[in-house]
Amino acid sequence: MAPDMQILEMFTTADDSMQGLWGLHRYVQAAHETANRGRIMERIPEGSFQMTHEWLRYYDRQELVIAVEDAFEFVHSRQSLVSLVAIFEAFLRRMLERLQQLGHVGNAADRYKKRQVAFRARARGKNRFKRYAPAASHHLRRCR
Repeated sequence: MAPDMQILEMFTTADDSMQGLWGLHRYVQAAHETANRGRIMERIPEGSFQMTHEWLRYYDRQELVIAVEDAFEFVHSRQSLVSLVAIFEAFLRRMLERLQQLGHVGNAADRYKKRQVAFRARARGKNRFKRYAPAASHHLRRCR
């Protein structure tokens, strides 16, 4: 049986995207490891920066650099992993749809979509911030 060209194109696109993401991850990690911290601090705005036209954010440059240094590996790896999962999930979704069009898969794509919709609905649910509400309300009472 000859390979389906659309599935082959999907696979190639996903593979290229994942390789590019890995290359970017390694490049940014190497740039971080070899960066000159003093020069970085020179390029960061001093004292504050504009978040929106109405919101000015104040901060200390040195504290920012220290905070980024402490969290860099975790945050950078997490962002790369989330991107990797998104690429893979998009590939799987498109491949399932194509296999269903070809008649090779029954309603698996529909079941997958229903599970994704249910998962996203739960993730957007009102209960996801419930555990933070007591701490936030306590903070608001202290500030008054």
